[in-house]
Amino acid sequence: RGLGDVYKRQALFSGPLGLHNFYTGRWGRALFYMVTMGFLMFGWLYDLFMIATNKFKDANGDYIVR
Repeated sequence: RGLGDVYKRQALFSGPLGLHNFYTGRWGRALFYMVTMGFLMFGWLYDLFMIATNKFKDANGDYIVR
């Protein structure tokens, strides 16, 4: 299994806590998600959409590919 599969599962099950953002090195966004429960769930749903369409980027600007 690739890193994209691991990331996708992590975003699905722990997305509102922002743990998937820690995994990609986006620390500020992860802390923001933890405080706001995934930016009131809208940010988490947006991230799931971006992951499903292979357009989500990590802290270096590289795409996370499944």
